[in-house]
Amino acid sequence: MLKSQRILTSVALVGVGLVMGVLLVSNFSGQGMSRAFALNEASIGAKTPPVQVADNANALNEAFASTSEAVLETVVNISARMKGREETRGWSLTPSEASGSGVIISKDGYILTNNHVVENAIYVEVKTSNGKTYEAKVIGRDPDTDVAVLKVEANDLKPAYFGNSTNVRLGEWVLAVGNPLSLSSTVTAGIVSAQGRGDAFGFRSSQYSVNFYIQTDAAINPGNSGGGLFDLKGQLIGINTAIKTNTGYFQGYGFAIPINLAKAVAEDLIEDGKIDRGVIGIQISTVDENYAAAVGLNRVTGVLVQGVLDGSGGEKAGLETGDVILRVDGREVRSSAELQSVVSQRRAGESITLTMWGDNHEYDVNVTLQPREGEAIAIHQSEESEEEIGDGLTDLTELGVVVEPVDNQYAEILGSSEGVRIAEIDENGPSGRSGNIGVNDVIFQANGIDISSPQDLAAVIRDAGDKRAITVRVRNADGERITALPLRKNNG
Repeated sequence: MLKSQRILTSVALVGVGLVMGVLLVSNFSGQGMSRAFALNEASIGAKTPPVQVADNANALNEAFASTSEAVLETVVNISARMKGREETRGWSLTPSEASGSGVIISKDGYILTNNHVVENAIYVEVKTSNGKTYEAKVIGRDPDTDVAVLKVEANDLKPAYFGNSTNVRLGEWVLAVGNPLSLSSTVTAGIVSAQGRGDAFGFRSSQYSVNFYIQTDAAINPGNSGGGLFDLKGQLIGINTAIKTNTGYFQGYGFAIPINLAKAVAEDLIEDGKIDRGVIGIQISTVDENYAAAVGLNRVTGVLVQGVLDGSGGEKAGLETGDVILRVDGREVRSSAELQSVVSQRRAGESITLTMWGDNHEYDVNVTLQPREGEAIAIHQSEESEEEIGDGLTDLTELGVVVEPVDNQYAEILGSSEGVRIAEIDENGPSGRSGNIGVNDVIFQANGIDISSPQDLAAVIRDAGDKRAITVRVRNADGERITALPLRKNNG
């Protein structure tokens, strides 16, 4: 009897469990399920933000976000393959690689960057923020300002808006945009920490170097070089170029070329690949406290003339050693670096007005700027398609190969000494990417013309004009074949 009661009790409990289970399942279906999860959500995290931000703080946050979004697509990533010397012969088999940033300055593909990003480059590639890549030509570069201009074949790029770096204020917010440490499309924020930083950092490449920088604490690292420094209106006010560091990475001090100077250089390079920079023809230094007191200046300012070059514009205008220059065309100059920066934005043949200090009074002098003596300042990309690099090797950059004459030993193997042997191939160059030719192949005919030397092949490349490829007949140990090799054409 007891056993039967226990069985009935167990059955009853199982039944109750089944009923409760059905009720619970039905309760968690549809809206019931949603309400249950809603209750759980409400119990996770606080119900309101801990701080109610003031409207002006929200406005600043919106300014940072809107400006970042607006300027990001005007900045590009630049990858460059550089020639590197081996100690024993010619160029190294594995060229070094460098990366940096650039700023789009025209819809049709002109890009502003640093000279040191593309100096000695044999191949330059540009990648936009949307991931599109272009092969770029170096239009020109100016080591004295560390400015270079590239050109890609495009017609729908978004250019940056140029600000006026003369109006930049100490302490104003700025954004540094670039590709630091291979981290593409990176935006960092800071303020203008100082203006007119210059020679103390060892950036001088020659006596004509212009070292007058905007200093910022916006983080700048390797890879940022050539990128843009923007104000909160989205105006380009500088080109990021250097950092002061003991580690090789950002330590709080970054420097940008003022955009007024970079723009002037870019316009010259785009016009003819050269810089037509004018000079006064004087040696200068910054006026110090003692000299200011000695000549009766009521504050420390101006640039001291240390010497005047014979036949220069300065001499013709009557400048003398010991004179003090206070202003150029009405703009105050407080250091020798600032004077160089201002004058460097003017072309030879232009006239400037110098406000001088002498005999306890100010007076104006008009000076006609003259071109500096010596070789051309800018270095534009060579139009030559070949370069001899030693040991009989010739670099044919438009093919992306290094060739040499066929030696006696290899001629014996092939049964002919005609043609030129492929000694090296740039794997990222036109020939390397095509896969149509290999090391030790011999080109003995190109576009129907017999080839007996590297110079013969270079001439065929030059004569190809706007053609995108040349036909070649190739010989190796396996026999002969005909193929086509694409060209890296410099059609700016």
